[in-house]
Amino acid sequence: LVHDKWLPKQRVSLQWSVAVSIVAMTNVLAKFDRRGEVVHYIEQKPSLGGIAPVCSPAFLLVVLCRITGITSRMLLFPFFSELLHEELRIYNISFGAPLLI
Repeated sequence: LVHDKWLPKQRVSLQWSVAVSIVAMTNVLAKFDRRGEVVHYIEQKPSLGGIAPVCSPAFLLVVLCRITGITSRMLLFPFFSELLHEELRIYNISFGAPLLI
């Protein structure tokens, strides 16, 4: 999105895709923290479960933390690529982002 090579329809589609991905991953990870959800069993006995009530401030803060973590991981690759786009080049080919892999 930084180089403005996207058509308006493509940009909107990409933004919706990212938003849906963030919401879906946050929903799944927030279930780990919801009271009554059992996340892990050892020998058919629940060993790890969520403890936060759904409407509590603690649960909302955990969801906010999950959204922040997911968003930061999704943006790390493109930001790193943009920051090092001009600095890391060989034969006019930028290779900053693949260094993260």
